[in-house]
Amino acid sequence: MAGAEDAVEMRRRGSTVAVVHPDEGSLAAMGTNPLDPSVRAAAAHAARAQGRREADAIRRLIPGSGSV
Repeated sequence: MAGAEDAVEMRRRGSTVAVVHPDEGSLAAMGTNPLDPSVRAAAAHAARAQGRREADAIRRLIPGSGSV
């Protein structure tokens, strides 16, 4: 997983970087142990919902995506 130092280096080289961290809902779904198989489905649903909410903002960063 890219860390803050990696993002800084990629930006220094001219890349546009967006880092998406788990939101409150995703963190709650993961609980205290994100590797616990019993939370897998809930965590996946929460992450997918977050991804849908974040998609337009990320899409705008992609050259030629057609978004303004």
